[in-house]
Amino acid sequence: ADPQRALSVAVVSSGKPGGHREAKRYPQLLDRINAEIPRV
Repeated sequence: ADPQRALSVAVVSSGKPGGHREAKRYPQLLDRINAEIPRV
């Protein structure tokens, strides 16, 4: 959550245990969202 921008983000998955091939990309996705939305 980022109170300065009134922003919060969540990554929703199926919840199934085990390694998901895309799971390593989640931090990169959140970083991209953070970079694209301007601070207020």
